[in-house]
Amino acid sequence: MPIVIVATDDTYLGPARDLVATGTERSGVPLSEALRQSLALAIARAMRRPVDPDRLTWRLALARERGTERDALEVAEDCLISLGLFPERVRRVGPIPAYVGVGRAAYQAAGHLEPAYGFHLMVEALRFLAEPDRTRLLDLARDGSVAAAHRLRGQGVIVLPRR
Repeated sequence: MPIVIVATDDTYLGPARDLVATGTERSGVPLSEALRQSLALAIARAMRRPVDPDRLTWRLALARERGTERDALEVAEDCLISLGLFPERVRRVGPIPAYVGVGRAAYQAAGHLEPAYGFHLMVEALRFLAEPDRTRLLDLARDGSVAAAHRLRGQGVIVLPRR
């Protein structure tokens, strides 16, 4: 796998690693070291530049056409951050599972296979950065969060998928 080097500052990487630890602890999602590092790098880069959650599918098509791993990686990270932190905005454009597919495809186009296969786990860890209330747990579970569905099941709530 070719390595794509994208500059990030250690000033942002330390706090990003702390956020990853918080998200994985709250969600109970087991992330490998490679997934933790990928997620921390995505968060650190998002702290340095604005995340563009618009036109993710179109941007992925452009990145594939150009054949640049850096563009594909940026789309993958924007998709990851958008799904994890701004799901309401993404949901207005299309269903969450479709954009999970876009994020996976973008990581694959960038040559990052482990983050591609573990994309949904990284999204889940991000979505648990803030301790969710019951309404947010329902939204998370309806979007496919196993951890949220498990918590709700423990409270006697059965989650039905979105229509």
